[in-house]
Amino acid sequence: MKRITMAAGVAVAGAMLAVSAQAGAQAAPLPQTTVADAAAVAPSAAQGDWNPPAGYALERSFLGDSASCRREGDAGVAAGKWRQYVCHEQMVKLTDTWMLFQYLYVKK
Repeated sequence: MKRITMAAGVAVAGAMLAVSAQAGAQAAPLPQTTVADAAAVAPSAAQGDWNPPAGYALERSFLGDSASCRREGDAGVAAGKWRQYVCHEQMVKLTDTWMLFQYLYVKK
């Protein structure tokens, strides 16, 4: 049990370090939404009030940066899995730790 707790703590600490390093490397605030087709999405409200555009469905969510989400979205468009995509990032609190999650919404 002690090893599991320690391994989980190391994983969380590594993720927090990656998120803080990413935040420190960027002078501008992180964008809330990255869009493959900018005309497809109206301006978003506050982060807690964000809703996906009409016709878009959640494909998957993952811990990571916006570049990973865009890469996956572009790969899906190139493979013909979907026509457009939207990446939305949101800070999610897991226990006592805030983590940056990416949500990939697609329009098939």
